[in-house]
Amino acid sequence: MRRRVALPLKTPRLEIREIKPVDLSAVHACVSDPLVTRWFPWGPNTEAETRVFLERAAHPAATLDRETFVMGVVLRGNGLIGVCFLDRSKDQEFELGYYFRRDQWGQGFATELVKAVVAFAFAELGVHRVLARVDPGNPASIRVLEHAAFRLECQQERFIKGESRESLVYVLVADECAV
Repeated sequence: MRRRVALPLKTPRLEIREIKPVDLSAVHACVSDPLVTRWFPWGPNTEAETRVFLERAAHPAATLDRETFVMGVVLRGNGLIGVCFLDRSKDQEFELGYYFRRDQWGQGFATELVKAVVAFAFAELGVHRVLARVDPGNPASIRVLEHAAFRLECQQERFIKGESRESLVYVLVADECAV
């Protein structure tokens, strides 16, 4: 029998919860910023694009066998500061991604988030492997993944904003870590 997924997740400073359409303003503050979205194949977004994203991403927490989790990252007492996603890429494997408002960079929130979400993926979802793709020009995200015990598995070419760019693929396997 499958379990219902237990969100929100809580860390010392963050609450990681289902994303909601009412998060439009806070999410748009992230995804309309060209520096926040430069590593992604989408963005910067218009408000209409952000609204469509939120409508598609909102998903009832009680649903079983989910393929995608889009979660708002809330700094307690300060509102939504970022977004995280887990997307099933294969059986027993999810891909992790995240972004934060630029004024929240460099404060350790990404590392705190990644550790909590990986622990959730292994314990609650029964995932065997989590992967994350990062541009080699994004040393901050590389450090986040390395601090969370991910290891570099390979390099791949991907299309980002119409051009072929290199991506580093980092992985964390359930039986290789003590999250």
